[in-house]
Amino acid sequence: GARGLSGASWWPGWLPERAAATWAPTGATHTWRFSAAGAVMVDCRVLVVVGQRKGSASAETYDPRARILKPVPDVPVGVEQSSTAFPLGNGRVLLLTSGTRFNAGRQPPLVVSFDADLGWLPVPDPPGVGGQAFMAAALDADNVVVAGGNSLSGPVAEATVYSARGGAWFPLPPLLLPRAGGVATGLGNGAVLVAGGYGFGGPDAAPLDSAEVFTTARGWRHAAAYPGMATAYQLLALG
Repeated sequence: GARGLSGASWWPGWLPERAAATWAPTGATHTWRFSAAGAVMVDCRVLVVVGQRKGSASAETYDPRARILKPVPDVPVGVEQSSTAFPLGNGRVLLLTSGTRFNAGRQPPLVVSFDADLGWLPVPDPPGVGGQAFMAAALDADNVVVAGGNSLSGPVAEATVYSARGGAWFPLPPLLLPRAGGVATGLGNGAVLVAGGYGFGGPDAAPLDSAEVFTTARGWRHAAAYPGMATAYQLLALG
């Protein structure tokens, strides 16, 4: 059967084994989408959020049993067309989107969660991090790290982690360098890698061809440097 990074079988028994290696047609989405955010929920449905070319943000769920998509109502006001979604160990999906509002003199990211039974639920603002061009990745099934980003004065180094079990944000040590516009990924071993982006001065004047890795035991430390890393588009953890 199909196996995840931990080696444990996750392929649902009702889905034919051959589907692991083949493509199958699905129903069409209810609206045209580009670069939508998506996350697999605990019941194997897929939450598809935003990505429309115009209009208010919307979402739908894909059911692989029926191969159809159903609209999800009441997407929160302020959710941007460019968002990132993370499945959580408590069965919910955490959605982060660029901040467009001011709170106590800063512009934090907008964060909400989706519950299959309860719908959209509010999540407190993450402390410290910038509301634009921040980096986010899953540390593990229960924790999502958000770091850096642009504040009103430029890139910041602050970092924080959302705990699904605690339902709250907890501060982390800051990045080694203020950084915005980079990319991040969880490494599957309780670590998060952040790479690229830029510092004060913007992407043209201050590109960052470097990377940092976070672990709970050691905090942030330098991971690598490579020409052109500042413009990295995506990080993929292997093995």
